[in-house]
Amino acid sequence: MVYEMVEPIDKHARRRRQSIERLQEAALKVLARKNYSSIRVEDITEEAGMAKGSLYMYFKSKDDLYVKMIKKYFLDEIGKNADQFLVIQDSREALRWLVDLHFEPGFEFQYLDVFYRAVMDKSLLELIRPDLEEFIDRFLKLMERHFTAIGTENPSQRAYAMFVLLDALFNYRFLKLGGNWHWESARAMERLKSEVLRLLDLE
Repeated sequence: MVYEMVEPIDKHARRRRQSIERLQEAALKVLARKNYSSIRVEDITEEAGMAKGSLYMYFKSKDDLYVKMIKKYFLDEIGKNADQFLVIQDSREALRWLVDLHFEPGFEFQYLDVFYRAVMDKSLLELIRPDLEEFIDRFLKLMERHFTAIGTENPSQRAYAMFVLLDALFNYRFLKLGGNWHWESARAMERLKSEVLRLLDLE
């Protein structure tokens, strides 16, 4: 009989991971209720049901917690969409896919409203600005590469225009519908998408 060697479960590492997740989820919930500058460490630990000083066992400060939390829940999640550009070989198809994505009723991710609250909060925005700018720059370069491949004039300008247009669309959907992704009608959605594709010469 052959016995497989099973690596023992590191209970300490598992508990540490669970505690970090509890603090990050608590930080999200607190941010949904309060401005960043008014949030206290004890607000987060109370929400997590943990001792006041426990946050410092896993994070250097409140700032450190929020920067890592936003990167985990939002920038990494949105970044998965950017990776799709590396999968789709046809550049026109890739750009159209990105437009289609923004019109999908299911295009959302958890805590979207908290993400918008974060980027609208001046003090928190300053903390996440480096990661946010890195993400935007990466996305713009990917779009520019695709526009270059299909022979677009001024591909960098077209990529920037597309980014701004889709960002405005994303904001419209969020602000108008409060995170509820049901449009007025499928016909209106199709008309708007056709207009966006026309403006970007992707018809």
